[in-house]
Amino acid sequence: MKILSLILTILVLQSGHIYDHSPLIVTLEKYIDYDKLKPDESPNSWLILTAVHILTAAPLTFDSFKHQITSKHVLATSSYQFKVN
Repeated sequence: MKILSLILTILVLQSGHIYDHSPLIVTLEKYIDYDKLKPDESPNSWLILTAVHILTAAPLTFDSFKHQITSKHVLATSSYQFKVN
């Protein structure tokens, strides 16, 4: 168990987070047409994503009618950053 803890600590210190999100970003970019989610682009496409700001615990809302949605917005709704102080 101590080895696993050491490995996780090294990963966190090297990258700032435990999980590598790059495979998920590649998949999102492959299957989501973000151009269809541009504000004022398509009245038939509307996406609202919610997340929580990890420093303030304030709710965040990403609305495709107001913001250009990207893979970073999708990641914000599904994951968290683990920081070591």
